[in-house]
Amino acid sequence: MSFRYASDMKFYGSTFTNIGGSQYNFYYLHSKPQSIWDNYERIIPGKVLLKRRIAEAPIEQDEHESTKLQACRIFSVAEITDRGTRDFLHVGYRGEHAFEAFQRDFHKFGLIKDVNVMQLSGYNEPILPALIFHQAPVPAANVFQGSQYSPILYVYFCHQLSGKIGNRVVSSLPTPLLSNNEDPFSCSKVLSELWIDSSDGSLRPGPRVTMKIGTHWAVSLGKENDRSMTGQHSSLTINAIQDDQIVFNFLFEHLETRTFFKGICLATKAVDQWVSIPIEEALSVLSFDTRTIYKQSTLEAAAQLLGIKESQPYLYKVMGLPAAVQKSKLITEDGFWLPRRRFTFQPQDINVLGDFSLRYTLISQETLVAITETWLSQAHMVFDQLSIQKDGGPEDYSLPGMFRLYLDRKTDDTVVHREAALNQPIYLFISPISDLRAYWTLDGQGEQELSEELRRTLGLPSFTFSARFMWISWDQRAYDAIKKLQIRKGFDPSTTEFADSLGYSHLKVVDDQDRFHDEVLVEQDSFEGNLTTLLGSEEEIVLYPRRRKAARSLQMTVLPL
Repeated sequence: MSFRYASDMKFYGSTFTNIGGSQYNFYYLHSKPQSIWDNYERIIPGKVLLKRRIAEAPIEQDEHESTKLQACRIFSVAEITDRGTRDFLHVGYRGEHAFEAFQRDFHKFGLIKDVNVMQLSGYNEPILPALIFHQAPVPAANVFQGSQYSPILYVYFCHQLSGKIGNRVVSSLPTPLLSNNEDPFSCSKVLSELWIDSSDGSLRPGPRVTMKIGTHWAVSLGKENDRSMTGQHSSLTINAIQDDQIVFNFLFEHLETRTFFKGICLATKAVDQWVSIPIEEALSVLSFDTRTIYKQSTLEAAAQLLGIKESQPYLYKVMGLPAAVQKSKLITEDGFWLPRRRFTFQPQDINVLGDFSLRYTLISQETLVAITETWLSQAHMVFDQLSIQKDGGPEDYSLPGMFRLYLDRKTDDTVVHREAALNQPIYLFISPISDLRAYWTLDGQGEQELSEELRRTLGLPSFTFSARFMWISWDQRAYDAIKKLQIRKGFDPSTTEFADSLGYSHLKVVDDQDRFHDEVLVEQDSFEGNLTTLLGSEEEIVLYPRRRKAARSLQMTVLPL
């Protein structure tokens, strides 16, 4: 555009007026508002050369959000035209909800610009949605799986996470059994969300890949425990971390003894911990003493921590129900063996109701930490007393950990059978495990169960039950690492010297006389009637009720995670 008799003129803003005699001309420059998408380059697929696939992740299986997305992330190393030979990480999205998954990840990583988090470079949408990250890091999950889930490597990852958090820790230390905190600087991260920078070995959060063992957590050990002589948080190369001896030496030099030991305690065995159990035997499993170390193969007690109260099972996660229904859960009747619970359903919730499960933890975090650290600080002393051989023996010793109750919708109960519309909230009650059943009612107190005929008329499903039980145990390499740490520090592993130096109580080793002494067994009715009194007692009582002994005959089948 030209203006007569005008020179050296500049225009600012999106509107200006040209005045010429009696004529006024208004000009508007239209522009769209800036958005997060404008901060990154849109890279067309033709400029991207995929070199090799390194991982993938079904999103429906690895998210803690209530909204399920049927999509998959596909991770590849890539080159981009006009950017030389430098490698990038290409994350492609496939599946029914690929674009929704892509948008969610874009907003998650597009709003973060930090050296300690994987940095987004560009994107492509909508036909072939993909995110492109600077550099091409290696999934920590791939390295961890390649090491056969080395406990020493796990401690190393926790130590590296500590360095990345620095002083920005914003939440208290959660147990690995709890749900994830989305803050990239939280003091725990799902291990499958961590990536290793191939240039310097540093660890950074990024999109999640799939691990065969399911969700596994890396927990910060605390940066204040790094005793590096340089004051800088150092790391090992990718090649170096594949050697357990190198990693052990690195941790021995960089961590205080207590911190190193606590890290190994966190490295619970990653595989073969879940077993299926007959639903009628669930009560026997739930009666395990959470202060006791058991021999998993025979369910015999081996050692016990005295002076603390036994934990009660508690529900920590409901899986498979709509978010609003999960939030409605309510305990309506107390009970030591899993109380009665109520879930409130709106009419629209019934249409999407399928199989779901309740996951209980049998041991409180406080008790878990106490018994774990006490046990591992003295395990070799116990093995010596019980004449346990190294080969495979130590891995058999376990703590009762978690219980998962599955409610599987019967296939003949579908909405096509519905003969009447439901126009008000309805309640699903799950009774205590001692009298397990699930029933529907319009009564919020659960006193008037719907008849079978009315349930079917309303199209409400019925359920069958199944259960799984999880042990907490440790890899042989964890026991070996603790023994090596004890010896390097000048302690005799066959004594309590190491435990004494860290201030742990002494374990009571359960010998054959205590383990099978029938005179101390009590009848089940008497045991349940006096359970509260026994748990609250300050006395050092070693009690093995008859049903615990009977539990040795349980048929347990190992299942994958």
